[in-house]
Amino acid sequence: MLTGLWAAATLTGTVVVGIPRLALVAHLDALLGGLWLLAVAWSFEFLHYGDRGLRRLAIGVGIPAWSNWLVTLFASFLGVTGLTYTGNRANDVIAFYCKPWSLYLR
Repeated sequence: MLTGLWAAATLTGTVVVGIPRLALVAHLDALLGGLWLLAVAWSFEFLHYGDRGLRRLAIGVGIPAWSNWLVTLFASFLGVTGLTYTGNRANDVIAFYCKPWSLYLR
């Protein structure tokens, strides 16, 4: 809900940011992440996992959904895309968090 208000404020020009559409991206990311979490939670009753396995699955699905939303929300605050490293500190921080972690573990 709050991300939707943020998107409305940036798209109407009430709050000026570098790239206003990133707020809409963060809002849609939150909606899709929430729907994904609901779908996974609905499937729990069909799985034959114990409490420990269900907890691990919930954490394994929840952390990426929430962190993806959080990174896009911060990117919309900063007005950067984070698609490539540009030398701009804010953009480079977002680019670091947008890359797959497996690239850094090599």
